[in-house]
Amino acid sequence: FINNYNTSIKFKLVEEEYLLGSAGTLKANADFVDDAPFLIAYADNLTNFNITKFAEFHNAHPYPFSMALFETDTPTAKGIVELDENNVVISFEEKPENPKSNLANAGIYIAEPEIIKLIDKEIAD
Repeated sequence: FINNYNTSIKFKLVEEEYLLGSAGTLKANADFVDDAPFLIAYADNLTNFNITKFAEFHNAHPYPFSMALFETDTPTAKGIVELDENNVVISFEEKPENPKSNLANAGIYIAEPEIIKLIDKEIAD
């Protein structure tokens, strides 16, 4: 969907009896992913972010995964990301006592299909 905006978009809503976590859910539903980049969004988010700009950002770098971020006034209550000078994540800490930044994980990602192969099997079991 990222390279061709006229393509239909597939959605899959997954309900888990036991929470698998973000990576576990992705691994357990790998059959849904085809050979195109795909969007991952937490179901409890309400946002008005610009998906086109996010897709353009993802397509402009060589990495297989992009994480949407936002600035927060309450970094001790969020998952906080530290970036290097190239906007690459160098650390991520959930609800840190001493935050290294005020950039929080928005729970929205774009991933390339090969990212699924990087998820350890243990996460999905």
